[in-house]
This record gives sequence, C-alpha cells and structure tokens, in this order.
Amino acid sequence: MSRSEKELLEGMRRGFDEAAELFSRSGKPLQERTAVHGLLRVLGIEHADGDIIKQGPEPVDVWFGDARFQVTEVMYPARPRDREIRERAVRARKARRFDELMERGTITSDPMEPQAVQQLVAQRAREKAGHYAGRCAGIDLLVYVNLHGYHLYPTGPFPPAPELEALGWRSVSLILERFAIVLTADRSAPAFLCYHAGKGVEWGGLDSVFDWPP
Repeated sequence: MSRSEKELLEGMRRGFDEAAELFSRSGKPLQERTAVHGLLRVLGIEHADGDIIKQGPEPVDVWFGDARFQVTEVMYPARPRDREIRERAVRARKARRFDELMERGTITSDPMEPQAVQQLVAQRAREKAGHYAGRCAGIDLLVYVNLHGYHLYPTGPFPPAPELEALGWRSVSLILERFAIVLTADRSAPAFLCYHAGKGVEWGGLDSVFDWPP
C-alpha cells in the first residue's frame, strides 16, 4: 500500500470513529446543536458557534437568543443508524486495504410530498407533547427528518397545520438536509421564527447544511 493510500485509510478510520462518537449517546448534545445550526443556516440567520448553547431545563435542549429548542430526529424509514455507523467504524479499523471499505450499490431516491413529510413531523410532535404533558408552552420544537432513499418533492406548498398548533408548542419547525420550514409559530415565538412561518426555504449551497463540528 502506498503512503497516500495509508493516509486515506487512516483518515477514513478517524472519520468513522468520529461519526460513531457523534451519534452515540455522549454525542447527543452536539447532534442537537448541529440541528439548530442547520435550521439557522437554511433560514439565513447569522450566528456563531457560541450563540447556540446546550442548556436545559427539560424539555429545552438548546438555547439560541430567545429561542428555546426541543430537538428531535425522525429517521425515515426507521433504521438503527448508530449500529450502522459502529459497524462501519469496526470495518475501517480492521481494514488493511482501501478497497476493503468500498461498497457496491445503486443510488436511488424517491420523491416524498410535503404532506407526507408533515405527517411524520406531526406524529413526532404528538409523541413529544405526550411525553412532556403540559410543558410545551414556550418551547420551540425542531424536528430533523432524516430521509433515506427519499427526497422532498415538490418543496411546497405545505398544508395548514392546525393539529400542530393544538398541541401547545410555541413553534414547530422542520429541517431536512436541503430544506427548512417553520410550520407553525404563535405570536410569542422569537421574531425570526414568526417571520419564516409557512415559508419553505431551500438550501442553495453545494455543501451540507450540517457542516459542524467547525
């Protein structure tokens, strides 16, 4: 194996180990801050690393200005992502050649309409509201929908969401890899959330919106 191949293999090992740590239980605070960073980035809200603060009390996960986010992820279809990443990290540590980490496959992606995505958000919002019974007021719910093999198309319009308003959250926002929308926000929500309520925003960059850790 050439020196460049060894360096590439070692880099992939570090990357898989870092991903395994990020998506472990101990990495949850960074996951939550990264989701908020992605939302702000798509909405065009300027911010620095130190502006996004991991802080409670429950059900608050992350503070940003006067926003108080409860952050949750929906994986669709449901799958054990942490196990997938751990298995890849083990394979990388055992590999002696770069080609041992190559996987054959066909990249496909099916369209998923706004109403179907919103239904996933509504289901999770109900689950969380039930878990935090009576403690949703003043809390901004952020749902990261992690689609595997699907993409949002068309990107709008999203239907009205009276069922979300009835759950008691101050606001409910959705973040995807390349799209964000504030689905509902009452008048007490932070101004930037109220301003973007009902306005879907597509990410125009070529890179991932989740470009953390910096």
